[in-house]
Amino acid sequence: MRIRIPYGNAKQLVTCGVKTDHPTLPEWKYQMQFESFSNRISPNRIDLGTYSVVADHTEKPLTIRSRMEAWLELYALNEESLPAPTDVSVPSGLLVELDDEGKRERLMGGVWRARYRLSVALEDADVPLGLGSQPITVTLRDSDPIQAMVTWQFVGPVIWAPAAIHFGLLSSSDLPKTSTVLVKSADNQLFELISVDVGPYLELTGTSHGFNTLHKIEIALVNLPDDSSRVLSGEVKIRTKSGSVPEIRIPWSAFLRENTQ
Repeated sequence: MRIRIPYGNAKQLVTCGVKTDHPTLPEWKYQMQFESFSNRISPNRIDLGTYSVVADHTEKPLTIRSRMEAWLELYALNEESLPAPTDVSVPSGLLVELDDEGKRERLMGGVWRARYRLSVALEDADVPLGLGSQPITVTLRDSDPIQAMVTWQFVGPVIWAPAAIHFGLLSSSDLPKTSTVLVKSADNQLFELISVDVGPYLELTGTSHGFNTLHKIEIALVNLPDDSSRVLSGEVKIRTKSGSVPEIRIPWSAFLRENTQ
């Protein structure tokens, strides 16, 4: 009997059954428990958080002091075989520090682990608003490299949700399919929407008017193309009277079933 051990760090309990022609023991069950280990950065998604940017952030760099810690964890069956980090690939805009020496320990079952502290931060910079992400890669001696994703978000005086609209999987019988976009003043200052451009296939079904701290925009997907497209996408453009965020662009998409017409 062979058992497929999944890649990753996990505890598994496997129940096996053996059927026989024995009159008093027609079926025999037994269990096997094991734990698997793989080199990793934990967590593999390092979120640096959300930063609020003042209206005049384009005139001076933003001071960022938030720093997050993660762990580079390396495993081997014996201490002498433990891999070691040889290099860290750091994208532009990130500050990454990795301990020179890892803490070694023997786990239950005899597996050895070395843990290195990994510190990640954003450089002080004039940054664009919105979501950001960059991968960091640790190269290892005698083993495959390991990667983790670093994410962050910068919001200005005007914020919006969702960051992207997805109408899901649909056909023409599902239309119209609606979605709501909220545009909000983060500093509670009144502002006005100038226009909302939804482009082809969409229709603006409702929006608030005048000066508000929160604007609600209703958008509907109302028709589909005549061709055999399987993916439909576009962009919603919202213009505001906010000096810091004069235009908001929100991507949208939909997956189309076959024979949608």
